[in-house]
Amino acid sequence: MSAQPLSGKVAQREASPSDLGFVLEIYMLNFRGIIEAARGWDGAVEKEYLAGEMSAAPFYILTHEGLDAGFLSYVETKEAVHIRHIEVHPDFGGRGIGTIAIRRLMRSLDGRALRVAVSDGNHRGMEFYTNLGFKEVGRVTVLMKGARGVRPLGKTLMQYDGR
Repeated sequence: MSAQPLSGKVAQREASPSDLGFVLEIYMLNFRGIIEAARGWDGAVEKEYLAGEMSAAPFYILTHEGLDAGFLSYVETKEAVHIRHIEVHPDFGGRGIGTIAIRRLMRSLDGRALRVAVSDGNHRGMEFYTNLGFKEVGRVTVLMKGARGVRPLGKTLMQYDGR
């Protein structure tokens, strides 16, 4: 699969089912503590969850200088672009990879909003989106399966409207 340049050293390519292990690794490195606190980490449950996410919506692997560095998933509708996931491997943190990917989405909105739901406890995520100009627009609670069964997970709804 060929990578589509996003900016400078950063590109994206379509993810394939063989990328699930890479996606799970990044998800674990970035979210295990949050998930453990909220519902309990269970590697098999998280793998099943991410496999479902990868089959439900387009998934892209973000690359930096040709190396897999993160992943991105979003869905487009007439009124908005909905970010489902964006994560960068900690080894590639601080290089602007996530910012470049989100700013590219911002440039393609054509009057639509850009939306994301940030899980409670994800302080880095809240800071990331706030710094990019997103505003809090609401709250939602979803049920998520984990090692301690199905538990409610609060999320802050964030939106960027281009202003």
